[in-house]
Amino acid sequence: MKRLTVPLIIAALALCAVAGAQNYSFEIPEMELHVTVNEDASVTMEYAIMFKCNEGADPIDVVDVGLPHEGYDISNMSASLDAEPQTDIRVSQYVSPGVEVHLSPQIGPGESAIFGFECTMPDLVYQDTTNRDNASLRITPTWFEGSLLTGTTHLSIIVYLPDDIEFEQILYQLNKPFSGKLQVQGHKAVAWVYESTRMDGQHLVGVSFPKQGLDRVVSFTNWELFMRWWTHAGGTRFLVGLALLVLFSIFFFRVTGGTGFCAYFIILGVLAILWAASPTLELIFIPFLVLLWVLARHARISATRSYLPPIASVPGGEIKRGLAVPEAAVMMEEPLGRVLTYVIFGMLKKGLIVETSEEPLTVALVEGYDTTRRERRSIARDRGTTIRGFEQEFLDVIAAGPGVPVRKLDFAKAMKNLVETTAKRLAGFDLDRTREYYQSIIREAWAEAEGIGDLTQRTEYIDNNLGWLMLHDDAGRRFDTWHHSGYRYRPTWTRPTAGPSAPAPAPSTPVGGRTTGGDVAASFSGWLENVTGRMAGAMDSISVGIKEAPSISLAGMDKVTGDVLKAMGESSGSGGGFSGGGGCACACAGCACACACAGGGR
Repeated sequence: MKRLTVPLIIAALALCAVAGAQNYSFEIPEMELHVTVNEDASVTMEYAIMFKCNEGADPIDVVDVGLPHEGYDISNMSASLDAEPQTDIRVSQYVSPGVEVHLSPQIGPGESAIFGFECTMPDLVYQDTTNRDNASLRITPTWFEGSLLTGTTHLSIIVYLPDDIEFEQILYQLNKPFSGKLQVQGHKAVAWVYESTRMDGQHLVGVSFPKQGLDRVVSFTNWELFMRWWTHAGGTRFLVGLALLVLFSIFFFRVTGGTGFCAYFIILGVLAILWAASPTLELIFIPFLVLLWVLARHARISATRSYLPPIASVPGGEIKRGLAVPEAAVMMEEPLGRVLTYVIFGMLKKGLIVETSEEPLTVALVEGYDTTRRERRSIARDRGTTIRGFEQEFLDVIAAGPGVPVRKLDFAKAMKNLVETTAKRLAGFDLDRTREYYQSIIREAWAEAEGIGDLTQRTEYIDNNLGWLMLHDDAGRRFDTWHHSGYRYRPTWTRPTAGPSAPAPAPSTPVGGRTTGGDVAASFSGWLENVTGRMAGAMDSISVGIKEAPSISLAGMDKVTGDVLKAMGESSGSGGGFSGGGGCACACAGCACACACAGGGR
């Protein structure tokens, strides 16, 4: 039968074990679990387990029985041994959740007996999460410590369902088909039979059936479902925890600048203990770590916004004139990715470099400039242009990386030099007046451009003043306004028929350039944002080396801790000490088992 549902996990019964001394050894030739579904979402569980105590082993005096959850009531439990009532039922010392039944008489070596156990467990019939008309039940018989168990078991699991449903409406789960469906004393029933199996692990089975005739079923919200899964998903939690520790480690040492090893290991230990004790705390740490990353990112971005070194500004002093567009952009502390764009565009406009690819933007030196800086200046002068000092370093980087996209070239040193030399050029001038002076140039450039009605003249003006126009805070919207009105400006080097120094095409029709998938809305502002955005990733004041990343130094804590450990080591080596007594540890496969040290026991 095809699996049709993925219901709630009802319960996985805890392990059980025959408890006692180290030399317990027994077989379970046969075991039956009968589960009756009740109208109130509870189930009645009845065990019939044949125990055979092996020759030479200690008598079986106590049986621990695992239960689905902590909501059991010992008062509704009963037990028997070969039909003789067993009345000593207690909370188990070894199985949680579970109970222990003390046997009287005990099952001696070479003897066999049938152990019976019955209880009613509430809240085990759940709403099927994939079919609102169905209920769901998953259950497994209790199992035993493998090191004490010999042989195999004939296991039968029978689940009794309401009689007013049809057999074809009963569906199996977990890809474990029924061994059979049967009618038993007014109940529909399904059974799973294992002819020969080891009872040292769970045998989880599941069934979905119409919930008609039931007064209630247990329902979970999606969050409760997730938390139930998360709590029991030990392997997944381990992998998630490992990933969280790796991410936290990266975050920690970035924030502390590689200091604080002592604090780091303490925090790691505390986190591991808390997560092991509470799956919820591990889950809460995920958004907490995300928040830490966001705050650290915000601090880094805030630190990169202001990158100019201290400048000896003179209030009331002179205005520094003669700055190029990239230098004015640095003075205004424009994002460094945009400053790089101004540098590249300026050199394209002057014909120092040529665009070899638009997507991604790739440039190369114009023939003749791949030489020494002195010769470059001479060649540029002969060609009617100039090379500014800061441009030389950018040209060197482009020459050293032929065919490499601009965003992948290492302009860090060149950009740092541009910022530092601009700061030196501003020293001794009134910085506020200088900024206002260049803002007025930008405003006047836009006023002039917007006042030119002739498209040919407007294009020529924009070509000559593009850098200043782009520096305006509202440049994107202004270019978009032109774009939507039909005037679509593109720089000279992006026009199909124009080389770096060729005249712009006649604007009797809207001026347009090449349009690629990298263009945003085919507008100049969108294209410009696309270009500058790609350059911004590796071009901030921290990556360039102008400023250090914000960090919290814990070097002092490392030193104090190191001194303490050194002192402790020296004192312990001067005499005294202690020696520990003998130790003992036992590991059980699953949960509780019969385990004793140095002859101990129940």
